[in-house]
Formats: sequence, structure tokens, C-alpha cells
Amino acid sequence: MAGIYNAGASDAAVERAISTMNRQLAPVLVGHDLTENAARMLQNGVMAVVIDQNPDLQAQKALRILAARFGISNEAQESPIVPFTIHVKDNI
Repeated sequence: MAGIYNAGASDAAVERAISTMNRQLAPVLVGHDLTENAARMLQNGVMAVVIDQNPDLQAQKALRILAARFGISNEAQESPIVPFTIHVKDNI
């Protein structure tokens, strides 16, 4: 196995499993959402990359789009696209 993508379910369990492996054979770990635990794992070299999709902005955009769609708001229609950020050890 060369890599693991963890969508956020129990980073700690994945970390424990990887810690039992020979460090040279351990898979590259890619995580999802920059939590305190994920940031620590990046700093410690356990996780290589975190993809952060900004869930707060996703929710805000969804509510504004729905409000405009159902006539609750007069705001102009906005793009539903939410930018994501790639975090590595060097940029957190």
C-alpha cells in the first residue's frame, strides 16, 4: 500500500496503525479538513497533506443560494464554487 486517504473518520486510529509500521514502509497519509489533530500530524510527519474544503463557507454559500432560489433574499445569484486549500507541514 502506497497511500491512505482519510476523509476525516478517526485520524487517531489511522495514526496508531501507521505508527506500528516501519517508517520507511509507511504509506503516505492524506487527510481531510485541517483539524487540530490533523495539524499536529502534519507537524509530526505522520500526515503528508490535508485537503481543507472550508465547510463553514460551504454552508454559508448553500444557505445564500437557497434563500435566493426561494425568494427569501434579493442578493444576486453567486457561484456555488468553494475554493479549497492544500496544507502541508510548511504552510500551517
